[in-house]
Amino acid sequence: MTQRLAPLDCAAFRVEVATGRRVASQAVWKYNRPIDREKLESFHRRLASGTLARRVVRTCIPAARDRWITEANPLPIDHHPEQLSADDVEAWISDKGHSYVSGTGPTWRMAVAELDTGGAIVSVVASHSVVDGHAFTLALTAAALGVPPRAPADPEIPPRWKVLSADIVQATRQIPSIAHALVALPGVLRFEAPRSPQVEASAAQLEHDDDIADIYDALTSPIGEFRFPGVSLPVSTEQWSARAQALGGTPNTLFMAIAASIAQRLGRTRPDGSVELAIPVSTRTPDDDRANAISGVKLPLDPSAVRDDLSPVRADLKQTLIAAATNPHPLEPLLPLLNALPNILVRKLANAFLLGDYTSVGCSNVGSTDARLLNIDGAPADHMMMTFVLQGYAPRDIPKTGGRLNVGIIDNAGIIRLRIYGFDPRTPLGPDDLRTLSEHVLTEWGLDALTW
Repeated sequence: MTQRLAPLDCAAFRVEVATGRRVASQAVWKYNRPIDREKLESFHRRLASGTLARRVVRTCIPAARDRWITEANPLPIDHHPEQLSADDVEAWISDKGHSYVSGTGPTWRMAVAELDTGGAIVSVVASHSVVDGHAFTLALTAAALGVPPRAPADPEIPPRWKVLSADIVQATRQIPSIAHALVALPGVLRFEAPRSPQVEASAAQLEHDDDIADIYDALTSPIGEFRFPGVSLPVSTEQWSARAQALGGTPNTLFMAIAASIAQRLGRTRPDGSVELAIPVSTRTPDDDRANAISGVKLPLDPSAVRDDLSPVRADLKQTLIAAATNPHPLEPLLPLLNALPNILVRKLANAFLLGDYTSVGCSNVGSTDARLLNIDGAPADHMMMTFVLQGYAPRDIPKTGGRLNVGIIDNAGIIRLRIYGFDPRTPLGPDDLRTLSEHVLTEWGLDALTW
């Protein structure tokens, strides 16, 4: 039986192909001891037999959704040839996070480096076209526990005549949905019309300010790819929860306020000074094979207005989620049309929604996870983090798209593992300055960052 991509999965993959911009998830484990290489190899083999072990095969007819096939030959673990110093760790994480992954493969990679302190660091990066953040976490946890799930894909590509026949049937079934999407398109474009991009000032800064140009240069790889900076700030779960309770909130609403505070310091705000939080909501069910089982809501938040009382944030979030549950996302009707268009039109449509977003902030809370997620080599790692990674951006893309900011947390083994990832062209910061800014925000909210 042909394993077709779900409509959202297919659309996400088509946008990846058309724009050349890819989204990935990355997990990193850091050790103050040598790793058990044999057990780490076992973890790698279990990952290679689970959810990550699939890739996308393009359909013969665009209107028919693409299909999954098993990835039978995963890449081996990439062992760094030299020891890393403490100062090199973040650069190594960034380098491995930007190792090429895509829906067509390689869909995931694993890398290991020894540290000159006697410890080690491990990275796993996977294409968002294959797993979203929740599915990535489930795949990693299952492999750490030794119970990998079945790979939801066909073992091999069927004969071409069978593929073509099935694609014709699938495409024919999509005709009513495509017609409906064409009718809905004008209204969706009005609803989702991008804000004034305000790119001229940022572009002029990039061209004429030597200090800003130096920051862009430092964040650009030898092959011309822009690498968004990222920093990790672990915080005690006990302290985080106590602080949230003292402010009349929850750990999640405190996280939202912190994300908004970071964005506000970067100047990533709406005209009224509030921050637009883009919050993913998982729709994943048991035995769900979708790569991207998510929807999302947007919530404006002015962190200065809730500095002493987080209870309004909880109430606003609850009402927003209730409203979203009864109203489908306005872009949902466009998925059949997007999946039927040629790449050049997909690229134009995608760029229409990416241009000039200077306010939204990704706010991703993975939640509490099994403590054994730390045990990928049989014993707990000393530190762990997960992050969102953007691949395939050029420096010239940043002023045009408004940059990106994503703040995420995962609660594991008594530690809230906070990761800040992004760059705003109005307040261009490298990783060191981004860390300083983020640490100041934590201090303002009465929290202490632990050593990463």
